[in-house]
Amino acid sequence: MRKNVKYFIFLCFLCILSFFSLTFSKYVTTFSHSLVLNTKKPEYDVIFYPNFERLPSEYTELEYIESQNNAYILTDVMSDNNYIKFDVQYAVTKLPTSWYMIFGASKDDSSNTTRLLWGAKGTVVYGYVNNKASTHATRDTTQRAINTIYTETLERNGNTANFTSSTGVNINNGMSLPAGTAYSGNIRIGNSNLRIYYFKIYDNGTLIRDYVPCFRNSDGEVGLYDLVNNEFHTNDSTTSNSKFIKGKSQHFVYGTSQNLLANTYTRDTFTFEGWNTMPDGSGITYTDEQLVNNLTDVDGGEVELYAQWEPIEYDVVFKRN
Repeated sequence: MRKNVKYFIFLCFLCILSFFSLTFSKYVTTFSHSLVLNTKKPEYDVIFYPNFERLPSEYTELEYIESQNNAYILTDVMSDNNYIKFDVQYAVTKLPTSWYMIFGASKDDSSNTTRLLWGAKGTVVYGYVNNKASTHATRDTTQRAINTIYTETLERNGNTANFTSSTGVNINNGMSLPAGTAYSGNIRIGNSNLRIYYFKIYDNGTLIRDYVPCFRNSDGEVGLYDLVNNEFHTNDSTTSNSKFIKGKSQHFVYGTSQNLLANTYTRDTFTFEGWNTMPDGSGITYTDEQLVNNLTDVDGGEVELYAQWEPIEYDVVFKRN
């Protein structure tokens, strides 16, 4: 009888020991997983600002803005003008599955359109004319590359439309433009996966729109600022999750060193002197392409660097004549 009691007590002891052993093992496993999860290094972005000082103080200029989910901006310029010119600099970050518009407009009845289209094979169509027959006025078959900056000019002088591009294409071709009375004749800029560096519109030789990429300091809203009319334009699309994001940026992982991106900004009558964390140069200074790391330990944070400029100085020598 005593042996049975001792055996029972021994079994209970083993059960209790096993229970605590399993509990401790789970605790150690959970703790070790927690340590692994907590060792993830913070990641952050460095954003480079040109700091050209040509916008009101409420806005910060960007090199480009990038449209997502069909974000676009209406220009309030109708495309029925016989003497109209467009200058646009852009890059596409992803090849589409079909044609999509970089800028343009169309009549309500789709009888004709005026567009600059990017194709799935990296080709471009200028002055797309539908006429309910899906015909193209001019196609540039030169292969384009994603993430490459292109400069395009479309100009109409009377009944002739001239197309010029950075690939060397210069074609004269007649083109019908949509009626200005139609709402969709309002020229719009933007589409998915499109970077906009600048966009200018001329009316009979006069610059009427000069759009600069920027964001509003008060709320971070990204859009285009029109230098001609001193107006800020944001996304006009009603597509879900459509928005513009700011560029350019460089991605960093905490603890990993890399060189800052090389400066690509230029400014007339100024020389580039490096980067600073403050627009007025009162913060931390970095040289062009400097090797850096650990600029912030905030995961998902942003480090802002502003280009610093020095005016070019020269002497005027007066000689007796």
